[in-house]
Amino acid sequence: MKLRTQLIVVSLFALCLPWAGARFIYEMETVLRSGQLATLAAVAESVALLTEGRPGLLQPLVLNAVPEAAGQRVYFRTAAAMPAVDGYPESDGDVRWHPTPFVEANRPAEPLRARFLGITAAGEAYSFIGVDDPDIRYHNPATGGLASGDHIILAFGGGRAVRRYWLAPEAPGPFVAKFSRQGTVVTEPRIRGVWRDTATGYQVEVRMPLELLGERFGFAVVDGENRSRWVGSMAPDGQPGRLIRPEPAMTELLAAFGRDNLRYSLLDKQGWVLASSGGLSYRPPEGDALPAGAWMLEFLYRRVMFGTEDSAAYGPQDPLRIERTEVDRALRGERASGWYGVAGERGVAIASVALPVRVDNRVIGVLLAEQSSSEILSLTNGAVIRLLLLTLIATLLIGGGLLAYASFLSLRIRRLGRSVAGALGEDGQLTGEFPQHFASDEIGDLGRHFGQLLGRMKEYNDYLRTLASKLSHELRTPLAVVSSSLDNLHHESLSGSGAEYIERARGGAERLRQILTAMSEASRVEESIRSAELAPLDLNALLVSHVKAYRAAFGRDIECSVPEECLEITGSADLLAQMLDKLMDNAADFCPADGRIRFALECDRRSAVLRVENDGPGLPERMCGEIFASMVSVRAGQGQAPHLGLGLTIVRLIVEFHGGTVWAENCAGGVCFVVVLPLKQNRG
Repeated sequence: MKLRTQLIVVSLFALCLPWAGARFIYEMETVLRSGQLATLAAVAESVALLTEGRPGLLQPLVLNAVPEAAGQRVYFRTAAAMPAVDGYPESDGDVRWHPTPFVEANRPAEPLRARFLGITAAGEAYSFIGVDDPDIRYHNPATGGLASGDHIILAFGGGRAVRRYWLAPEAPGPFVAKFSRQGTVVTEPRIRGVWRDTATGYQVEVRMPLELLGERFGFAVVDGENRSRWVGSMAPDGQPGRLIRPEPAMTELLAAFGRDNLRYSLLDKQGWVLASSGGLSYRPPEGDALPAGAWMLEFLYRRVMFGTEDSAAYGPQDPLRIERTEVDRALRGERASGWYGVAGERGVAIASVALPVRVDNRVIGVLLAEQSSSEILSLTNGAVIRLLLLTLIATLLIGGGLLAYASFLSLRIRRLGRSVAGALGEDGQLTGEFPQHFASDEIGDLGRHFGQLLGRMKEYNDYLRTLASKLSHELRTPLAVVSSSLDNLHHESLSGSGAEYIERARGGAERLRQILTAMSEASRVEESIRSAELAPLDLNALLVSHVKAYRAAFGRDIECSVPEECLEITGSADLLAQMLDKLMDNAADFCPADGRIRFALECDRRSAVLRVENDGPGLPERMCGEIFASMVSVRAGQGQAPHLGLGLTIVRLIVEFHGGTVWAENCAGGVCFVVVLPLKQNRG
């Protein structure tokens, strides 16, 4: 992984800043919620005490707290306007529809189901009854009686004064209720309604005067095929339960405490809402509006911080009956509270506190206080947006700064790497001066150390380059003295072993002379290069003539191929001849007796390419570039003549003098040396 990439990865840790900030806001919001719940409980307790101090207003709660053997209690809510009675309750304007479900008892398989909603408004009462019954039968007037098919019984009053009315139309549409008077079917024009068929059964809307309701009301839906099957708040011939509806006096009492984001409700022991004031909607001040596009940051914060919340879902916003854990605990005399999530609004929750309402130390109902966290949410949203914007900007600045610094740092390191790579050639020789303008940091120290190292290497290479000529010059005179002394001793009378020792010494001196000659040869080539004169020459003819001489001198068949066109270069014939001699000597030394040596001259665009191939062992991979360096040889055990590894160095010097390049590579069955020389028209 490159340095820039590493620093970019490191800069990602700066994302911990917005996460830590969001986490802090989340913890702060949690603390604010706890404080909100405690405050709500304290205020609700004060309202409960005030309510208990008005026992006259709590009489409906006392009556509802008394158990009775009559049918279930039925709730009628109060509305501002009466819904239209047309059989389609879904289109009735602003009325919120939360019907109470009823299920047929003692029938687990496919029971009858009904939904009831009662409303009072403007001196009238309204009832909606929806029934799930796939097989509908209507009243047949030919049979006589009140109802011969599916029908609904409405009951008012209690005891022997119960009044029952039958809703049994002959077909869908408007109808009038009927009742029996001394065996005669009589219509009741005050109770009118509309019957509509639905996909799952039928639904009925009924309208009647408010005074007709009284204190008790009940209904029963009877199956026309089997009169024993019914569903509703009472049995078809049973007593209706107590009528429950909001109490204006209680509502007026709670109105002094409720507000937009605080709702109080008084519940009886069955959870029916007898009084309610306030709401759960919160509107932030106009100046607190979030900037455009801030919803994305808010959504991200809510998604990350509140993604694992498992709060129970809040029910209808305007319920008629409330059944919750805290309500059950309050009915047992305990103060209880809880949080509820709001569907579709992540991060919004509703705090609920339930307190028991007592009369004479007896629990008769529950005061329920509810408040949403929207106000806290409005405060934290602004803090979240500002914090996330600041931390994200800081993260971007940190990331951008690290990226710029990484780019600058990697640029310096790449520049240092290029300087090091440019200071050394493929043959290991220093090709130029190493730059010394480095900063005073660690990279600058590294560059200076590289410069010092390469300087020492250059001095050492210069020393090695001149060592051969120095040794050759210094050793020739002592060697001449030794050789002349051995010649004189040869004419003296010596024993047999002495003569043998003299011959050995003379052989060693001769080998030493050959070594000195080889050492001084490179120096002579360098001197001849400096004094050589360049002239146009035919490279084809030069190669062909020398290969003919090699065949005769080495006594072996040597292949030679040249192009048809004349390849003319500007160079020194003597130096090029030495180059060919060294390449031929190298090939002959390594090629087996039955091996192949091949010289091939080609034209490659604007250059002449000479390939010298020979069979034999290949070069080690690491030696392909170093073999042209001075004093480098791979001739381990090759022949008896001493070899200092200067031949290919001479080849390199001659090729570079002519503006060309040379390299070695392994080929099929052996080694190939490639020499590239510029043609005459392309030189210089």
